[in-house]
Amino acid sequence: MGVMKKHFQLALLLFYLLCLQLAGFCNCVGGSICREVERKALVDFKNGLEDPNGRLSSWIGLECCSWTGVHCHNYTGHVIRLDLRHNGGIRYLGGEIRPSLLVLNHLRYLDLSDNLFKNIRIPTFLGSLASLQYLNLSLNGFIGRVPHQLGNLSRLQYLDLSGNYLHMVGSHWLTNLSSLQCLNLTGVNLSETKNVFKSLNTFPLISEIKLSRCALHVPLSLGAEINFTNLRFLVLGHSG
Repeated sequence: MGVMKKHFQLALLLFYLLCLQLAGFCNCVGGSICREVERKALVDFKNGLEDPNGRLSSWIGLECCSWTGVHCHNYTGHVIRLDLRHNGGIRYLGGEIRPSLLVLNHLRYLDLSDNLFKNIRIPTFLGSLASLQYLNLSLNGFIGRVPHQLGNLSRLQYLDLSGNYLHMVGSHWLTNLSSLQCLNLTGVNLSETKNVFKSLNTFPLISEIKLSRCALHVPLSLGAEINFTNLRFLVLGHSG
């Protein structure tokens, strides 16, 4: 019995060490433990924000995976989702969006919608978050040109830039978004953008496009120019 007990204890120890090796910071019970380098990046990101009503008051301590809006992979501990959209009341976020977000190189989902990042430009470095599949920057008061660097997000499936004060010059970068399924550019000034529909026509998976209030000329021959196999919704209201 003593020998069997020792073998059992040794097996448990080996299993624990294997967990640490394969899952990096894994607690081996299906939870996640925050990675220190990513925790520090989130703290720096928070320090650049204006948070007068304490929405991010939980962003203290070592376990960043339990902070408001932060979601980590269950086993690796990498931050994969940052959901800071405004959900009502007066608890808006503002300030600056710091490039410390680039440390979160496993980030798949970023939602900063309906806050008050007013009168600043969309940071070009967001185009370097190569793992992003979802990006929502709507209703924030962003100004200036839509950065063409967003075209580097080849895994992006959802992009919403609506409800800001943006304009776009050139649409060639859109063709790089080969995974895109939903695109909302409502209110983005596209009057200086040529061949928008030609660019959009290259999306093999697109199912929803919203282009209302875009100062966009819609040709009468549009139906003959586009061939969206999977398209379910196309909104062009007040585009002219």
